[in-house]
Amino acid sequence: MSSLSEHMTFGKLLRFVLPMIFMLIFMSIYYMVDGFFVSNYVGKTPFAGLNVIFPALMMFSSLGFMFSSGGSALVSKELGQKKEDEARASFTTIILACLACSIVLSILGFLLTPWISAFLGAEGDLLDYSILYGRLLFPALPFFVLQNTLQGFLMTAGRGSLGLRFILVSGMANILLDALFVAELQWGLPGAAYATIISQVLGALFPVIYFLRPQGKILYFTKPLPSPAPVFQSMYNGLSSLLTYLSDPLVTMLYTYELLRWAGEDGLAAYSVISYISFLFDAVYIGYSDALIPVTAYQYGARKKKELTHILHSSLKLLPATGFLLFITASLSAPWLAEIFVGYDPELTKLTTHAFRLYSFAYILSGFSKYGDAFFTALNNGTVSALISFTHTLVFEVASILLLPVILGTDGLWLSLTAAEIGSALVVFAFLKGMQKEYGY
Repeated sequence: MSSLSEHMTFGKLLRFVLPMIFMLIFMSIYYMVDGFFVSNYVGKTPFAGLNVIFPALMMFSSLGFMFSSGGSALVSKELGQKKEDEARASFTTIILACLACSIVLSILGFLLTPWISAFLGAEGDLLDYSILYGRLLFPALPFFVLQNTLQGFLMTAGRGSLGLRFILVSGMANILLDALFVAELQWGLPGAAYATIISQVLGALFPVIYFLRPQGKILYFTKPLPSPAPVFQSMYNGLSSLLTYLSDPLVTMLYTYELLRWAGEDGLAAYSVISYISFLFDAVYIGYSDALIPVTAYQYGARKKKELTHILHSSLKLLPATGFLLFITASLSAPWLAEIFVGYDPELTKLTTHAFRLYSFAYILSGFSKYGDAFFTALNNGTVSALISFTHTLVFEVASILLLPVILGTDGLWLSLTAAEIGSALVVFAFLKGMQKEYGY
């Protein structure tokens, strides 16, 4: 467990978080590859159908992110308190509860796919493709949820690099199978779905096999607790993650409505491309923040306040520097990235490039909301982390989407996330200052 308990110099901090960052970047890339193959080899309408149902799939899978962040915080805290047997029992109980809940959600999602697709505005062929993709992916939801949950616990177990290797294998399988099923065999949208399902199964089975063997490991499957207390505690800790993934589709629906109103179908198509690309850039912040949940929770449980302060201060220095680097990278790469997805339409490519350059200003500050959320999750304070998530998504984003276009026109929509990140950063700093005495950082 030395990787969590040792002093985190700046170099060690970077080495600790890099596996999770690369892991999420690679996951983002292979989701982008799905979109690339469907858009270029199947067509605009199947690509749009995939994007109609995708927010619902992410919303239902939010269970995994909740248990991953909230459960890791609880188990890491118990490990920091030297309650190793209790930590293993809590871990096993959380995973079993997560699996049971994901099976129920899988069935529910499969049954509701037609209604969800229609509710989100799909009609005709678009509706058919959306239902087809959703009904293929929802049965595999337990594997996707388990994959996301166990990846977080691999960081808790100090095996982030192993988790990265698992993701690399499953991700490469997805890319190669996309090329085979969609481009070579011409299986269309189902081919992309099959490639994703197989990669998710692999991504879940590898860590399950790892945690089944106790030899030489600090964390492994053992007898679960008779009490559901760790499940409820992890749900409370991870409430912000759940809230984020439940509210994001609602904000996306509002964004879709406003885009159709202000920019038409081309504006919506440009936003679809930006959404795919944003997974890649957001992965840096999410990976960094989530990777530090177990080490922050461990130091908090061990009452090492100096280490807690060091991690916080190092992060607050690193985040703005990373933000400017991501902004510059996004601005410079915007034409190339737009060309990959919609190069067949010059006007749409021009619009997407312009939109993404404005949208990329948000990357300067977006790390603060994600890190603040994760930091208070690690402190087992689900209330504060949930408030950070709630105000960011359902207050600042909604207000920006509704108000900025009135002032700036269509450009206001592309800048709405930047405005939301400014407000959210202020909230994070207010909570960090207000809770300083309570946690002693």
